[in-house]
Amino acid sequence: MKNLQLGDIFEIKTQRGWAYFQVCHFDKLEGDLIKIFNHVYDNSQTDFQKIISVNDTYYYRSLLKPAYRRKLVDLVGYEDLPKGFELPRYSRSKHLVRGEFLGWFIIDHVANTQILIQELSEDQKKYSSDGIVNDTFLIGRLDSKWSLSAWI
Repeated sequence: MKNLQLGDIFEIKTQRGWAYFQVCHFDKLEGDLIKIFNHVYDNSQTDFQKIISVNDTYYYRSLLKPAYRRKLVDLVGYEDLPKGFELPRYSRSKHLVRGEFLGWFIIDHVANTQILIQELSEDQKKYSSDGIVNDTFLIGRLDSKWSLSAWI
């Protein structure tokens, strides 16, 4: 099994077709950061430049290495991360208590802090969801046509 590297592109099969994500950062504590290209294809793709040009993207922390070892995702290619790529500083999470929405936590991964706000600014609506996901969760998001822009 190949050692993983930043820029590796993975393919994951969903009920709707094939989806792709790219490794952006390795982190044993918080989970590896992956960039999900929010487009599902009818068949397996080999034009990775086309895949990474998708504008509808979001990030998740992932249990990538166990999924790769168990062959739940397939390593299919490699593309350099964009020049000057920086890890996303912020993410967001809904704050629910007994099913009642109380606001959004904005997590600052550099300062290691979070704040609770009631409404998201236009910039905050672009922050990815906080948390660590597995392959099953990711497939569910892709099959449901979930998008970051609709998650408000």
